[in-house]
Amino acid sequence: MKPAPVPGPGRKSVPPPAHHALPDYEPVVDDAGLPHRPPEPGSHHGPAGDPATRPAPFTQARDHAHGRNTAPTREPTPCPAPTLADNPTPHPAPPARPHEPAPHPAPASASGPADPPGPQPTTPAPTRDHTQSRDTTQSAEPVPHPAPAPAPAPQPVTPAPARDHAPDRDAGAAPAPHPPTAPAGPPLPPSRAARPVAIALRLAMEAAQECDPVGLAVPALRLAAVLDPVGHPAELWTRAAVLRYLGAATGSRVDTAQARAAVRLLHRYGILAVEHRAGARAVHMHPLTARAARAATPEADRPAVLHAAADAVLELWPPASGRYGALGANTAVLAAHPCDALWSRGVHRLLPRAGHSLLEAGLHTAAIGYWQYLGARAEEVLGPEHHDTLALRAGLAVSYSRGGFHAAAVDLKEQVLADRIRLFGPDAPHSLAARADLAATYLDLNRFSEGIALLEDVSAAHEQTHGPGHPRTLDAQADLAASLATAGRPEDALALEQEIHDTHEQLRGRDHPDTLAAAARLAASYWSLDRPAAAIALRERVAAARTRVLGPEHPDTLDSHTELARSYWSQGRHQEAVTLLTDVTDTHTRTLGPHHPITTAARTLLTTWTTHPRRRRWRKSSPTNA
Repeated sequence: MKPAPVPGPGRKSVPPPAHHALPDYEPVVDDAGLPHRPPEPGSHHGPAGDPATRPAPFTQARDHAHGRNTAPTREPTPCPAPTLADNPTPHPAPPARPHEPAPHPAPASASGPADPPGPQPTTPAPTRDHTQSRDTTQSAEPVPHPAPAPAPAPQPVTPAPARDHAPDRDAGAAPAPHPPTAPAGPPLPPSRAARPVAIALRLAMEAAQECDPVGLAVPALRLAAVLDPVGHPAELWTRAAVLRYLGAATGSRVDTAQARAAVRLLHRYGILAVEHRAGARAVHMHPLTARAARAATPEADRPAVLHAAADAVLELWPPASGRYGALGANTAVLAAHPCDALWSRGVHRLLPRAGHSLLEAGLHTAAIGYWQYLGARAEEVLGPEHHDTLALRAGLAVSYSRGGFHAAAVDLKEQVLADRIRLFGPDAPHSLAARADLAATYLDLNRFSEGIALLEDVSAAHEQTHGPGHPRTLDAQADLAASLATAGRPEDALALEQEIHDTHEQLRGRDHPDTLAAAARLAASYWSLDRPAAAIALRERVAAARTRVLGPEHPDTLDSHTELARSYWSQGRHQEAVTLLTDVTDTHTRTLGPHHPITTAARTLLTTWTTHPRRRRWRKSSPTNA
């Protein structure tokens, strides 16, 4: 008879619902190993974090992706490292995840590490004797149950606008000095619950390491432990970065079949779970199992594990994806890892990728918190004058602009521009990019003359350095054309947009994404000059080409369809407009969720059209409704 597999600690994992695009919580277990129910969104439980430690990365992206308007707190929630007595780790643990507070370190006892302290009890210990039903190996004194801490009053936060321009917001309002964080959740599980998990994990891994494929269980577990415990895509284990890491760990070549077999082996021993119906979160593991595996990973092996995980997520991330989903959540977990492997040789390309994805998805508040964390961590590891640190500060300034904090964005962008000119020179690419960012903020504040002057200098410098057809030159000219249109010079903007479109079509082809983007801007210029026929014809061509080239669910494709629907409606083509916008709303609901800001805006516009008096009169007189 085949011996039964050794049970592992992952048997008590709580897999996430398959329909969630982002995790809502990290499962927490009590002393007996039973899972707690997560707190309701917006509730406040547990102690607050220590504001004196390193700021935590943002944790509101998951709530934004589900459409919940959670108010960010003003203080970070760092999380000291939970360690094991037999496998201490010199690194602090990553900052707290959503609905999870930060415990304070406690002195270790003779029997192991001490429990993280919670709130002080406000009621005396019960007088009933519990020694009859207590394990004789523990102390006879009953353990008092701490009373829950009073819920802190939430601080009012103005919601970030969905567009770059926020006329109803005070331009001088400064954003929060720390990343916005989700409300605190239940306390972390005590160390007496983590120790049995670590022991069971060690026993399970000793048996799994000897099974086929031999030697892959331990490196596969270490790689899975640094990712989001709520789940990551199963396709990650087919990436070249993962195969190289597994091959280097075993000293032999590892193929895709062996990597998948290693994941199935860990699933068979209950160390992690594989549920393909969960989609982008098919492979997940219990948080206590992941923490025990990270604590048992030697310090010398952590950089290789982190780089392999980050490279694999970057390979798996589509080049032009504006969605923040499971890949973004895994990126946030990697960014919060206390090891500096992804920072010591410069910021890994994956980390700012998640910040740009948040901005493209319209999650401006979450983007501000994420860029704040990246900038603080880079300044700590690389120094304030490193070019990656300046780039992250520039990304933070852009997120300030998108969120409506224009005065704070101007101050930060002027500081970044001065530092780059001082360090790299006035005509360096980084300095020119800083000028363009500052000009965009000037335009947001209606300082048109200053913004246009900066963009003209940037365009001339790029054309002199790279030539008239270089992508950087064309991008600078596109920014200049947009500024001319904003400043009330539509004829000059149309002439420049036509020149940019012709150059793109000549150099890159009619259906290239850059050519289609230039065509969309040209259509907007036609529309602003009251030439609707030319604008609608061009928008129809752009929408059809983007559907064919980028796919029907790409954000640019959906934007093109939305603009085309607006054009139809304004010209009295109501049936076509409603039909097209209905398809767009259904696609947003399916891909982003029903409560995403973009989905909500599309649904609101559709409701306005279908209940409009002109629409009702049209429906009565329409031949199809006769």
